[in-house]
Amino acid sequence: LSANAVMALDSLGLRDVVATRGARVTQAEIRNPRGELLTLIDYEAHGWETYGILRSSLQQAMLEAIPFDRLRLNTTCIGANEDGRALLDDTDPVTGEIVVGADGINSAIRRSLFGEEPLRYGGHRAWRAGTRFEDGRIGERFVEVWGVGGGFGFGPPEEAACTGTASRACPGGVPPPLRHLVRPYSGPDRSDRTGGDRTDLHLRSATTPNLGPRSRDTAGRRGPPDEAEHRSRGRAGA
Repeated sequence: LSANAVMALDSLGLRDVVATRGARVTQAEIRNPRGELLTLIDYEAHGWETYGILRSSLQQAMLEAIPFDRLRLNTTCIGANEDGRALLDDTDPVTGEIVVGADGINSAIRRSLFGEEPLRYGGHRAWRAGTRFEDGRIGERFVEVWGVGGGFGFGPPEEAACTGTASRACPGGVPPPLRHLVRPYSGPDRSDRTGGDRTDLHLRSATTPNLGPRSRDTAGRRGPPDEAEHRSRGRAGA
């Protein structure tokens, strides 16, 4: 959660509960494959209050703040109007001060406001994993390692946990299997680096589409040329 998101949550009275469930992050680093520092973003020095938090924990915190009678389930939103009306498929529209179109890459909200915009494959594949992991080398920081045609990033979503994202350029074709991306570590202190029992690892794969002509780099900077489309997703902590 970047500083502007924390400010928004604070205005809703949710800052403290998010701070309790997440992990405070004080800086972000970008490194090359040799471990050399390329960029350091010091959140603390800028006064940016930033957290790592699991999406499920954030959603639960927001859910608990909503009066039960205001939560509507089993209803499909089919679009929205400029005047703040959310159009529903089985009942009258709902009007609010703000309509948040957080309904995925095939967004009905976006389609109702801007029309059909064909998706373009961004040329990358991403593997994400999360595990219980406590290590001083993670600490209060987000780290990205940029390589040729791919990279890896990690950070704390909460105390004593770690999430990681590996990306690889896969233009026009079936993406490579994970074994081509990750090589087993065979050096000393192997038990320390693997972070414990592999059965505690939760892995999921996702493509990285470009969301059409209205998408933009919310991270505010671009990576190497072969990472450009991947960077346009503006992932948290980047």
